[in-house]
Amino acid sequence: MSRVLVAVWNHVFSIESFGEPVDQGGAYIGGLVRPRGTRLDIFTNRYAGPVPVAFEFLDADTRDAVDDWEDVCEASMDVSQGALTLSSFDDSWALPKMAPTLGSTRVRIHARGRGIREEWDEVLDDVTEEYLLQMWPAPPAPPEILLQSTDPGGAS
Repeated sequence: MSRVLVAVWNHVFSIESFGEPVDQGGAYIGGLVRPRGTRLDIFTNRYAGPVPVAFEFLDADTRDAVDDWEDVCEASMDVSQGALTLSSFDDSWALPKMAPTLGSTRVRIHARGRGIREEWDEVLDDVTEEYLLQMWPAPPAPPEILLQSTDPGGAS
């Protein structure tokens, strides 16, 4: 498992592959993730500041327990090009190349600490939220909410 401290801006960070994202419209699934084809936008309660993000690549869905998390959603994305980037506003981090399968990928997004209410547009330096992204090869499937403990805006 790898980790990076993402500097969130305007409540969003993304995981993306090469290719133009597709505007599929609609709200964030579970208030947490918006699928956009080659990109997933992840909504945070934090307006701006550091958010730790851990990620791991799996060979298949492990159906790990989600009890230690407050919100968990899954969505599919196209990773045909194989390169993935974690990005936020003006920063990006290259993720290790997915191996060995390219193409449709399922991403499970785990979140906790989103229920800590902050001022909506406040920039903070302390860490209150954290995320885990698990990715594995899988056929495209509709987004799914596995666990939702906060409201769509991230409040408890």
